[in-house]
Amino acid sequence: MENQVRLSKLRNTFQTEICQLLEMGGELMMGLLPNAVDKLSLNVPVDQLQQELKKALVEQSQWVETIFEQAVLVASTDHYEEEEIKVHPLAGPVSLQLLDKLLHILSVDQPLSQDKLDFINDVRLALGVSGKDVDKLIEQIDYLRRRNFTTNLLELLEEEQRYWVAQMIWRAIHADHRVDQREYKYVETILQLIEHDPLRFQQLCQLDSKVPFPSIIGLDQNLRKEIYRYIVEIMMIDDEYTEEEANFVRDVGEQLGYDAHERDKVIQPVASAQMIRKIHFQD
Repeated sequence: MENQVRLSKLRNTFQTEICQLLEMGGELMMGLLPNAVDKLSLNVPVDQLQQELKKALVEQSQWVETIFEQAVLVASTDHYEEEEIKVHPLAGPVSLQLLDKLLHILSVDQPLSQDKLDFINDVRLALGVSGKDVDKLIEQIDYLRRRNFTTNLLELLEEEQRYWVAQMIWRAIHADHRVDQREYKYVETILQLIEHDPLRFQQLCQLDSKVPFPSIIGLDQNLRKEIYRYIVEIMMIDDEYTEEEANFVRDVGEQLGYDAHERDKVIQPVASAQMIRKIHFQD
């Protein structure tokens, strides 16, 4: 219920902002119409053009309202029945702002799943926005999620627990014995968890992959799942999932107390979302 209330508030705020942008654009067009008709020698009365423009603005607002309704439904159920969303181009900056606000709604308290990414892809196609532009917006959402995740760990974990998580992230980045450029962004989480302590960082740099994982106790069940998902995400960020990485993911899962079925419940959604993101927004 609390999450639904939060989604509704976001929807109302964001929808109002987008509709205000549309109205501002419409008012600007209204003011330019007389000069445009005169300069282009159009045989169409200004009044008629203004009425058509008003009608178009109403249709745009109704379309935006429908899209926000769908976004809240997808965000609350994490389910989307793919459909062909009516093509409805908006001004470029407005389209990007609309997609950005939809992504914020879809990512409230939850990562962007396959269904959510399928939905945002259908919207961006209807708007005529490129996949690469949307991927930049998704990267911003991912940054906010990493920041919030790190903040939660700093607030909820003891020092040794934080160092354990830092070790797991470090080992995840180096599990395939190479560091992909896309993995560098996770180093910031490590540095914050060890409070930029140079001695701790040196200890991490000297970690041998053959050294057994240290034990970890006292982790909240939900936080444990978030940590595991974060580790899995790192392993799959470079579009390769080697045997070494698969073994590492298994070992971390076992250390966190997950059996094969519980591990798959975390791994499969991450893998599906990574694949869909690449198909829709990166190729």
